[in-house]
Amino acid sequence: MEDKVIRPAVRAVIFDLDGLLINSEVYTLAFYQKLTAPYGSPVTRDFFIAHLSGHTADSNAALLIGRYHMPLTVQDVLSLQEANDAQNLITGIPLKKGARELLAYLRSRQIRILLATSSWRSRAEKFLEKNGVLDYFDDMVCSEDFENSKPAPDVFLAAQAKSGEAKENCLVLEDSEAGVQAAHNAGIRVICVPDMKKPTPETAALAYAVLPDLNAAAALI
Repeated sequence: MEDKVIRPAVRAVIFDLDGLLINSEVYTLAFYQKLTAPYGSPVTRDFFIAHLSGHTADSNAALLIGRYHMPLTVQDVLSLQEANDAQNLITGIPLKKGARELLAYLRSRQIRILLATSSWRSRAEKFLEKNGVLDYFDDMVCSEDFENSKPAPDVFLAAQAKSGEAKENCLVLEDSEAGVQAAHNAGIRVICVPDMKKPTPETAALAYAVLPDLNAAAALI
């Protein structure tokens, strides 16, 4: 980690959701494993990290239907995933370490807070509300709002536009390699806080810093 504050000044922070703000990736992997098990070897952790993490539910459903020759439609898979999420909302998916503290710190500094996620808006809002942090967000960009999944820059360009700030005054926080690449492709500085997999050296080189948790991010902002 570089021992310095990011310059130019950060006026907007753009958060990913799954694996960055909420500890949800392990639950999503379990869902895909249960979904694919009847059609052969279930999705592996490595396949999930490489091909599914950070992408929209629609594109993941289409990929898995084709790969496993499942007699399901994309909407069938999405409906099953919505039911799975509903159960997870009951049991609860916690915030990642330092998330609540970082959001409060940014609010105290009057820094704009945005969400940029491949998740559906209704899902994102429900999980953030469940954890009592939805009101921290000034705006959000969700899967309904852009066309191309990460590592395409669409989601972060849309969030930057909604922030009303120049790219040089924005910062993205991401956990996945696809997310780091997407932020880099958008021309916005990005800090990587890995979840299920440490970034490759090539991906880490695209990030301003690679941090162990969100607590460490406040010192750079």
